[in-house]
Amino acid sequence: LAAWIKANHPYEVPEIVAIPAERVSEEYLTWAVEQTS
Repeated sequence: LAAWIKANHPYEVPEIVAIPAERVSEEYLTWAVEQTS
């Protein structure tokens, strides 16, 4: 994923961070899975 972002993002140095998701609402999790599947 990081390689794709670096290759396709318009910024010379895009921000790439990872934040652990310790708690996620059921509604958001459902939406996120639908958007990324």
